[in-house]
Amino acid sequence: SEKNIEAINYFKSEGGLFTFATGRYADFYLERDFGVEPNTYIISLNGTFIRDTFGNEIFHDSIMDEKVVKEICAFANSGFDLNYLLVHSSKAKIRNYEDCDDFSITNKIVMCTKDEKEGLRLKEALIKNFSDKVDISRSWDTGVEALNLNSNKGDALVKLKEITNSKIAVACGDYENDIPMFELADECYATANA
Repeated sequence: SEKNIEAINYFKSEGGLFTFATGRYADFYLERDFGVEPNTYIISLNGTFIRDTFGNEIFHDSIMDEKVVKEICAFANSGFDLNYLLVHSSKAKIRNYEDCDDFSITNKIVMCTKDEKEGLRLKEALIKNFSDKVDISRSWDTGVEALNLNSNKGDALVKLKEITNSKIAVACGDYENDIPMFELADECYATANA
């Protein structure tokens, strides 16, 4: 909203740091006009990748173990009703699992089910079988994601506070993948449509 844009721009003008913490790629904001731009590192791919605003400096790039990626993808493909199965990489962007020939650069796995009930079933099964290897959460009602342990949005927020020498972090979010960030933020707010 205009009110939020005005508040964020005022916050920045007073020395505050503003950024995005997203499941999308770091440059997604360049493709859209939000009325505000980050003025510090961007947290992307749900915390697995942190880079400066224009991509000149990478601070964090959490790559999943190739064997684990293949195990999780085979597991999700074998017993669940999926719309699609994708592997995301900071280097190669979105790749369909079926078409991918290099799993060694995967930051996160995205599994989209046919409906919410199936999404919850997949999430619970992944937690039961892989919680010692990966972090599992949903980014929307049918979207289940897997990424390295200690590489979620909350972990990235802590890293960002360290590299920017920030004392207070305020987080806003709307779904499960934001919970780790909420747990580690000094203040947090859920959006009205959360």
